[in-house]
Amino acid sequence: MICWLTVPAAVSCEFPSEVAMQLVIETNGSVRCLYGETIDLTPLGQLAISRGSLVEPCQDGSWFADLSPVEGPMLGPFAHRSDALAAEVGWLEQHWL
Repeated sequence: MICWLTVPAAVSCEFPSEVAMQLVIETNGSVRCLYGETIDLTPLGQLAISRGSLVEPCQDGSWFADLSPVEGPMLGPFAHRSDALAAEVGWLEQHWL
């Protein structure tokens, strides 16, 4: 943990090993995010968790990220599943959040 003095009698701390989690709060109170275990979402209310995409292999061994569940494109082909997952997260962060 890194802490520093911000004003007299106030300290700000940073936890460099923690990852930020982006939440979008709609005007109707609904919240959407890329699911992670960074923070506990249960205090926000009843959860409805669903997939934002499907990362699937093709017969030739390549990978695609199908973002149709959020009205997005088909991304790929990718040589590695990890590349398809990274593209999935990148697209969702840029276009869905």
